[in-house]
Amino acid sequence: MTVLVSYKLVEVAFSDAIRILDKQFGEGYAKKNPQLIASLSQIILDNSPSDSGVSDPSGTEQPVDQLDHDLMILYSAYADYENKIISSQDVIHKMRDYYYQSDCGMGYDEWQVQLTQ
Repeated sequence: MTVLVSYKLVEVAFSDAIRILDKQFGEGYAKKNPQLIASLSQIILDNSPSDSGVSDPSGTEQPVDQLDHDLMILYSAYADYENKIISSQDVIHKMRDYYYQSDCGMGYDEWQVQLTQ
């Protein structure tokens, strides 16, 4: 499902992401970690109704607790990257697998295998 997102909705998601990050990790944390702002903004947009009133493809809205959980998963992956435990590519794969697992009940690689069967 393709949904056009207005500039205002993106601006609100961006502001919310900054507020959430600073509240969770201390004032100024978001400014020092712009990649987390972008990732959290995307999570917020993915879980918000569009301007047209159409919800996400599943027709549900996730509660704030789910966004907090998503943020902690993202933060954990980024912390591992900052500590040189995993590469930036591993962060991307970890987040991709997390979302496929929560949406499809299986990791990305499992999902790909199922598509080819």
